[in-house]
Amino acid sequence: MDNGCGGAVTPRHFAVDLDRPRPLARPVDGLDASGAEVRKIPAVSFPYKVTSSDPEELLVSARAAGCDCRWYLELEWSAGGRTGTLRITDGGKPFRTSGTRGMPAYVHDSAEGRWITDSNSGQTG
Repeated sequence: MDNGCGGAVTPRHFAVDLDRPRPLARPVDGLDASGAEVRKIPAVSFPYKVTSSDPEELLVSARAAGCDCRWYLELEWSAGGRTGTLRITDGGKPFRTSGTRGMPAYVHDSAEGRWITDSNSGQTG
């Protein structure tokens, strides 16, 4: 939100391990590289208080090593005695994340303009 839409909002970082039986978003430390120097953003757990003048930005990193997962986020909220759950999707469809354990992985070689096998990925170790 720092491109002419008001002040910059420092995101809260979350990680989700999609290989777990019941994946949950967990707060993790993040980095802010928006200024001249990189600074650490300490993890902060819920609940968060937000207002129209004090918003929150949540940055969620979901990873999988072994599953081909279709998933969505659910955000529980409360305001003025009301409660609800907001389902966050990819345009109405679940997000999709696939692990590469035991599978070849590819990277884009921008110099050559083609996809190549990443010899270090897809290996268990």
